[in-house]
Amino acid sequence: MIKEFTYLLPDELYVEGISGDVIGTFVYEGPETFDVAIDDFGNVVDIDVQVDPELGPNFRKTIDANEQIEVAYMFAHYFDEHYERELEFEDEILDNGDVYKKLLNPDLKDAYEIKFNIKDNDWELIQIVKQQDNPSSLEAKRRKEYIEKYSKKYSFGQETDSVIANYISELESFIENNPPLKTWKYANFNLNSVPKLPAVIAIEIAKLPSEGV
Repeated sequence: MIKEFTYLLPDELYVEGISGDVIGTFVYEGPETFDVAIDDFGNVVDIDVQVDPELGPNFRKTIDANEQIEVAYMFAHYFDEHYERELEFEDEILDNGDVYKKLLNPDLKDAYEIKFNIKDNDWELIQIVKQQDNPSSLEAKRRKEYIEKYSKKYSFGQETDSVIANYISELESFIENNPPLKTWKYANFNLNSVPKLPAVIAIEIAKLPSEGV
């Protein structure tokens, strides 16, 4: 069976959101029906099974390409021993100068993972979403928490307390101005941009007993 079909893709790979503006065109080439085995969580553990899996017949599912071609397509490469794929990229220059190779022709399997929803008794394609972080902001939060655990317990005198308050305020502004990044695109992160701990604070903290906090 050979059939072309379309399916919605995310606006950007690994970023949550499918507006409907991006549509991929794919070609399914494979059997009209085939059976797969799933585990307790609905993950496919075997393709084109001929006998019931050890878990029993309820864990053997038939995929009909005429009814759910996008589901069948997710396993189609299993039936093509000569499968090859040409990848197309363009350079995306990031704010720090790193170059990210942006995939221009994403496959359905680049955007989704497939699972059998045992509760709903149906297949579902789940968008692959990656967590966004900012290592610089995370380091700033770590330094802020480190200072606050001392400032909440001790007073270092008016002058040093004022330095601490200013430093915490500086860290808060830094965190606010450095939102999460699509970290999978980056090769380098500059942690040197995080506001440094003033020496006067480090000196005063060093005088405290280690068990004091």
